[in-house]
Amino acid sequence: MMCLLNGWITMKTPNLDMFDPNAEQKPVRELSSPLDNYPRIEKPTSQSAKSVSRVSKPTIPKVNTLAKDARKQESKIERKQDFLRNWLDMKAAETTSFRYPPELLEKLNEVQYQLKSRHKAKATKNAILIAALAYIVWDFEKQGSDSILVDSLKNE
Repeated sequence: MMCLLNGWITMKTPNLDMFDPNAEQKPVRELSSPLDNYPRIEKPTSQSAKSVSRVSKPTIPKVNTLAKDARKQESKIERKQDFLRNWLDMKAAETTSFRYPPELLEKLNEVQYQLKSRHKAKATKNAILIAALAYIVWDFEKQGSDSILVDSLKNE
């Protein structure tokens, strides 16, 4: 079997002028960049580094401080309507999921429909559940052992 190796048979001739120190040098083209007219990026001096460190960084509230703020607001709120409105106005920080009986979810749909049709109140299912949960918490904090929650869970 015979192979014809075209690239190996013909060899290019080297440009010896490139390696000859006495040869006449061709003019070298200057390299340029679109960034040539911009100022150079240099390391900051110690003076400018100190001034940068004096700039206050924005603080991001931690989850614990948010919970403390919520507890402070809770202690100030005595009326049930104010307590519920406070929780409804808060933004949800995290997404969670719970398991509900299908019948309860059907009742939730009915309540949402009745709020919209009879009372002209637009409410999401999430808002209804927050209001219900906040009411249970408010009742438990005010009534303690006489609360609806304790009465309901004692019989289980």
